[in-house]
Amino acid sequence: LEIPVDKVKKDYKQLLEAVDNRCKMLEVAFIQAQGVQDALDNLIAHMKQTEDKIHLQMQPASLIVEKLLEQIREHQFILSDLETHRQSLNSVTDSARELLKTPSNARLAKVIESKMQAVTDNYARLRDKANAHNDFLESIYKKLTKFNNDSSILEKDLKQLQELANVEEKSVEILMKYLQDIVQNRKKIQPAYDDCVYLGKDLIERKDVTDSYVVRDKLKRLQTMWESLELRLDEKLKLTKQKAEKLAAFEVSRTEVLLWLTQMEARTSIFDPVALDLSVIRKQSDEHKLLFNEFKDFSKVIQRINDISTEYD
Repeated sequence: LEIPVDKVKKDYKQLLEAVDNRCKMLEVAFIQAQGVQDALDNLIAHMKQTEDKIHLQMQPASLIVEKLLEQIREHQFILSDLETHRQSLNSVTDSARELLKTPSNARLAKVIESKMQAVTDNYARLRDKANAHNDFLESIYKKLTKFNNDSSILEKDLKQLQELANVEEKSVEILMKYLQDIVQNRKKIQPAYDDCVYLGKDLIERKDVTDSYVVRDKLKRLQTMWESLELRLDEKLKLTKQKAEKLAAFEVSRTEVLLWLTQMEARTSIFDPVALDLSVIRKQSDEHKLLFNEFKDFSKVIQRINDISTEYD
């Protein structure tokens, strides 16, 4: 009779030990699962805060350099924060995966798996979104810096050319060569000017930027300087060409006058002395009248050369 009783006691003791071990194991598993859940919940909450920050950051990029740099710095902080929590994410997900290998509660395991997947997906989405916005800000900063640098160089070059175009030179030939050199120098910088204008228009026409008036004002000033120089050069080249034509016409008329004067002097130098015979005097008078008429007719040439000289001056 004692043998069955002892066996029952022994089985009961083993059952108590097994139940106790199972309880301890479940308690440990619960604590671990709770810890993983808390960690996942914390990460989910942090991802939500980070998403809110990114949403606030997703504003148009400023075209004022100082503001744009501040936007980049603030966004870099978010990127740094995401990178810091990447290690925490990896640690928690590793723990969650280890826990799911030996699930003690199917429902709890499903909750943990769902949260782990949500955290992983949210992190990847936020990381891609943050990186894309960072690339956008860096791209705008690169374009803005290039535009500011190029426009400053072009303004300096155009200002120098404008000063050179205002030179006063009496020699038409030298002035023409001088102006043509300025035109060639302007043509040399035209590709850089065209690229700068294209870049400036591209920046101010974007829908994802703000403070575009800064670039618009610089672009307008640059275009005004370019057009002003073009008009100034065209005006001076036209005037210089007219002067060259007037000078050529003056030289032709001058040669004509000198030749006429030489011929007139030669003709008058061979005149005979005034005769005492009336018929001879009448003939001499007719010859002088003819010369006088020629002189009067040639006064038109003299007037023409005077007009050319006045216009040239």
